[in-house]
Formats: sequence, structure tokens, C-alpha cells
Amino acid sequence: MSSKRVKLKINLSLLKNNIEVIREKSRANILAMIKANAYGHGINEIYHFLKDYCEICHFGLASIEEAVTLRRVSQDYSSSLVVFSDLGFCRDDIFSTFANEKVIPVISSWADLDYFLGKNAKYNIPLYLKLNTGMNRLGISYEDVESLVSNLKKRNIKKIDHLMTHFSSSNLKVENGSKCFNQYEVFKIAKKAIVESGIKVIDSSVSNSGAIEQGIGLEESFIRPGILLYGASVLSPELRASALIKTKLISSMETSVIKTFNVKQGSEIGYGDVKLKRDGKIVLVGVGYGDGLPTRFSGAKIKTSNNEGEIVGRVNMDMTAILFPENASIEKGGRINIWGEGYSNLTEIADDVGLIPYEVLCNIGQRVNKEYTL
Repeated sequence: MSSKRVKLKINLSLLKNNIEVIREKSRANILAMIKANAYGHGINEIYHFLKDYCEICHFGLASIEEAVTLRRVSQDYSSSLVVFSDLGFCRDDIFSTFANEKVIPVISSWADLDYFLGKNAKYNIPLYLKLNTGMNRLGISYEDVESLVSNLKKRNIKKIDHLMTHFSSSNLKVENGSKCFNQYEVFKIAKKAIVESGIKVIDSSVSNSGAIEQGIGLEESFIRPGILLYGASVLSPELRASALIKTKLISSMETSVIKTFNVKQGSEIGYGDVKLKRDGKIVLVGVGYGDGLPTRFSGAKIKTSNNEGEIVGRVNMDMTAILFPENASIEKGGRINIWGEGYSNLTEIADDVGLIPYEVLCNIGQRVNKEYTL
């Protein structure tokens, strides 16, 4: 049973608005990334809402296990589920699992391509292929396009259903000569060479969240928003104001006040006997790293409607101390938002403590109660 002492309140209307904002700027189809439990927001609920209320038909996941779990929990086989990372092709039964569960693997190595082409004549799974254009993580090198074409033709493969790449630094300004710019240029060259060889490319995508925010790659037939769907920006701080697409955070983390007491400068608080730098009121709240609140949130600024506090001392497993002004009207039994619309901005907190919003949201614990509103 999840505890209501700490809630993640998820506003699905804001999620729908985020989709609409993205669609205003791009005519491309959306392949929505819902891996890692929909970035901490609950994969089954987010999947059904995006499909039923936002007309999203294509979803990205990290592993075959994520995809199969979603298929079986949702009892829905009408959408395209695409696995981007861990295909598990080393297991003998895995290919039939992809076929039977109607899941599409993204092929990103020569070994996986050989395995896929050798098995797929029996199943006819769409060919989704990733090129490595300079991130040097997953993908067949764009420099090997000639060999790729030759390999496909030997197998009588006449089309690639979806050709993609992944940008390594779309959080930085995309301009002539930048890494992201160069990656896109070599992708377009490689795609053109494939098409001119006589192999059709049905769909293509390059744009992750940062690229979408900057309007890069929107002319491809698909875009692949991740954390942008959920309302956090990946852009470096100086670029956010000029972003082409801006979305709103769909979640707020709310927790209970366990205890309050006044303290003086120099008082010690919690593990490690951290000395306080000023007088104030300690507000002890019921959320900690057992709920996914990072220990690095120490020092984060927490805003209420009337006051601003600071997390002091170490974040504990089950509770966290926030130092407010002495006159703050916060008492035991009340509620505080750690982040949320109109309160503390998650992206700004992450900046201040040296984290990224991905890490904060994906670490939200199982015991955090999720409350969905429209």
C-alpha cells in the first residue's frame, strides 16, 4: 500500500496541453517516450491517457521487459511499442516474444541486424534501424552506409520502416558547426544515400526533447519527445527563454508536515550534526530518499505561497528538514509542495543542486502515492 504522507499529484490536462503545444509547432507524428515508468509518472496510466485522449499511437520503451509488462497490464495490443535499448537478442525465446507481443526492436548493431534479418522472415516485424552519427553509444555507423545497403540487398530487404539517430548534445545551442548540427547533417547524407540506393525509408526521426525545444529535425516524419512531454526542459539555462516549444511540468510532489520547531544560528540538525547558518523554523516533512528525493537536494530552495525555505542537513530515508523564517505559518499536519506548478520549479532546483530533472523524476519511489487529476 502506498503512503499518502507523500503524493505525486499528476495533472493529465497539463499533459494534454503539452501534446497540443508540441503539435502546434510540428506536423510530425509523435513517438512518446514512456520508459522508466513514464519518467516516474506511472506507465500504465500515462500510456492509456496518451492513447485514449491524445491520439498517440507510438510509444518508446527501454527494454522488452518494459514492453511486455505494459502489454499484459494494459491488455491493449492496438499501439506500436518500440524498444530502444536492451533487446535481449542473446536469449533464444526473445524474438518470438517481440512478435507475439507486437513489440518492435530498434536495431542498433551489426550483430543485432544479422540476428534480426535471420529470424524475421518468419515474423515480418518492421525494421527500425538506428544510425550512430557521432554519439558513439548505439547505432550502426553512418560511415558504414554502403556496407549496410549491401547487406540489406543481399537479404532482399527493400525498405527500412523507420530510420533514426540520437543527438548527444541537443541541450546546447544548435548552430552551424555544433555537434547536434553536424550529427543531423550526416544523418541526412546517410538517409539520402540509402534512398538513392533503391531502399525505401518509410519513416525517420532524429528529434529528442532538446532538439524539439529548438525546432531541430521537425521535418522528419516522427519526433521522439521524452521529458518534454512531462514538462521539464533539457536546455541549458541560458537557452530556455528562447525555446521554440515550452511545456509545463505535469506533476507536483506534496508531503506532510511531521513536526515544527524554532532553532537558532549554530544549532545542529540531523545526521552529521550540520550547523545552521541562521535562526528560523525547522519544518520536518515526511519525504526522503526512500521516496526518491535525492540526498543532493540538501540546499534546495522550497517555496510555499508565502515563504521560501531551504533543505538543511542530510535528506533522510523517510524525512527531510526545511529551514523557514521563524514567522512562517506552517504547522504540524499541514502540507508542503517540494516542487510543482506555482511552487518550486523542479528544473531550477535540479540546476541548483547539480542534478537533471530526469534523475529526480525517474527515482520517484514505489511508496509514493500517485494521484491523477484532469
